[in-house]
Parts: sequence; structure tokens; C-alpha cells
Amino acid sequence: QAEGVSIQAAAATAQAKGFADLQTQFATLQKGSIVDNPQTPQEWYSNARLYQLKGDTANAIKAYEGYFQYGLEFVDPYLEYSDLLKATEGIARAREKVDAYYNANKASPTLDLASARLLENASERLARYSALAARAPQFGPVFYELGGEYTRALGAASTADLLKKQGDAYTTLFDLEKNAQGYTRYFIDKALAEKNLADAQKIFDSLANARTVTGKLDAIVYQYNDGMQFIVLLSESGVKKLLYNIDDPQPTRETGVVAATGTPNVTIGKIPLPVGKHTLYLQYIDANDTPSPVFEKEFNVRQVFATWNQQPVDFATNTFSGAFLAGVTGAAFDDLFTYRWSIDSDKLDQSQLGPGMFSIQVKGLQAGDHVLYLQATSQDGSKKYDVEKIPFVVK
Repeated sequence: QAEGVSIQAAAATAQAKGFADLQTQFATLQKGSIVDNPQTPQEWYSNARLYQLKGDTANAIKAYEGYFQYGLEFVDPYLEYSDLLKATEGIARAREKVDAYYNANKASPTLDLASARLLENASERLARYSALAARAPQFGPVFYELGGEYTRALGAASTADLLKKQGDAYTTLFDLEKNAQGYTRYFIDKALAEKNLADAQKIFDSLANARTVTGKLDAIVYQYNDGMQFIVLLSESGVKKLLYNIDDPQPTRETGVVAATGTPNVTIGKIPLPVGKHTLYLQYIDANDTPSPVFEKEFNVRQVFATWNQQPVDFATNTFSGAFLAGVTGAAFDDLFTYRWSIDSDKLDQSQLGPGMFSIQVKGLQAGDHVLYLQATSQDGSKKYDVEKIPFVVK
């Protein structure tokens, strides 16, 4: 009874002194010699570290266990203790001993973390860390561990989902440390804590560009007389499925797989669509079976259309030539139309008889923004379509 009261009093005194003062005392004691009859957490911890330095693992473990009587929320003693147990008694024994401490005080975030770190399965560790982060959002060490787990997972599959989760974990860690020393305050060994933070910052910075570009989706839209075609631009490797829909925000249609490579087919269509505005919705399933956000691409199906294809610059004149793939939506290839067009004016002063889809050749264009004015009339004059104003860019 008296011993229990003494331990509680020493723990209360240690907590009351504050983290900075307690850490200073630890550092001072470690420069001395073994305390024969330790009475405070500082003395127990100092003994543990000194025994470690001497290579006396058995007494170091006993000293850590003496320190644990005081229930202080410092992370590194439990990490050192776990490593000593793993090295001398094996991982199973380390789990047994650390779990015994955790089961006796499940409210402790430090013990929860120490127990979770010894789990063999990465998904189980992530689940424990995520639950701990949710219940103890000011406990910086758990976000360091989360960031490390996501970094290791990125080594197997670099996905946008993992990059975001890793970035979020490390950002939270850095913010907690900046605002309230929310990481280093849980360490007696300040140098170790600061090294961990520096390493985390290097990892975070090294993946800044990857976080920007990985996981982006876009599509190049091509219009033909018999339908629309889309070429999807994927910036992430290892994608298992590519899903799409048109005018339905829930992408459920699979693009299929390229047999030769086993990768998703990135070509969609041709798909006949009515004239007017539409939206292509895209989503992919990443290498870890995690769905991406849904991406949107608005496009316009024109009655009379033209797609610009640029040729290289003519260095003699410093101008550009190219061709428009032009046509009439819904027309057969052998239907004939009179096409009238002009560039950057509505004169429609050029014309040509052509099929439902054909090529308009142009040259002498300057770099910059332009507008093609285009009209089509059926050969017998029964259909005369409105003039389309089609913007394009010469680069």
C-alpha cells in the first residue's frame, strides 16, 4: 500500500514538473552512474539507458519495467523496451509483454501506439493507428507512424490515394509540432524526436511533385460523323479498372482490358450522341482496389464539327499549317455537303464539296488563338446548318 502511494506521488510530481524540466533531469542523470535504489521515474529511466550503454540488456529491461510503474506518456522508453525484447526474447514475447501493459491501461495513447507497432500485418497496424488518431488527434507520434506506414505502402504501389493519405498524416504531424510541440513533447530523447521529424520532412518534400501529378485524369475528345471518341490520359501506374459514363455522374461502365498488356483500355467509343452539351465522368480503381474520385470532362457535340490538327512551324515564314477534320454529325460517309468556312472572320469565303467527314487544309497561320467559322449545306440544298464558331489554338 505504502509503495503504491509512493509511486503515485512520484508520478504526480514528475507530471507536475512539466515535460521540459523532466527531460532535463533525465539527460542529467544519464551522465552519472547507476542508481542503486531508484525511487523516481527519472532514476529508473536513467538506469535503463546506462545499462543499455553497458550492454547489460537484462537489467536494462528490468529498469524500463521499473520506469513503467509511473505511467508517464513518453513514447521512446516503450520503443527502446520493445526493441530490446525483440532482440533478446523474440517478437512474440515482446508483443505479450507490451500488450499486458496496454490491456492494463487502454486509455493510454502511448501504450496503444507501442502495442500497434508490434503487429505483424500492415493493414492491422494502419487500422490501429487510424483509430488512435481519431480518438487522440493531438497525439503527434501516431501521425508519424501513419506517415511511415503509407510511405512503405507507396514502395509497393504509388497511388494517388496513398500519396494523399501520407501527405495528410505528415502535414498533421508538422502542424502539431509547430503549434504545441505535439511530437517532441512525447519524447525524452529530444535528439531522436528531432531526427524523426527531419526524416519525415525529407520524405514529404521528396514526394511533393508526385502528389501534384499522380492520380490526375483527363481525356482528349474527338468528334466524328458517326460518334464521339475519348482518349483517357492516366497519370497513375498499376490501375486495375477504368470506369466511365456520359451524363451520369456514377461511372459504372468498364472500358475493358488490353489483352496484350493487361492494362485498362484508355480508348472509349465511338459513341453516337445527340447534338448539344454533355459530360464525361471518369473513375479508376487503383492498384490497391481503392476507387479514385470521379473526374468530369465537359464537351460539346456540334452539328457541324471540326477538330484542329497542327503541323510543325514553317521556319521560312514563321507560320503554321494544319488540317481540320470536319464533318456533319449523323451523316453517312458518302453523303455530300458543301462546306463553307473562314478563319477569324464570318465571311465564309472559302468552300469545298466533301463527304460526311473530310479534311480542310489551311496554312499561313500565326501562333495564338483563332476561330474557325464553318457551315455545311447538303448537296441538294435541302439542309443548311447554322454556322458553327469553333475556337482553336495554334502553338
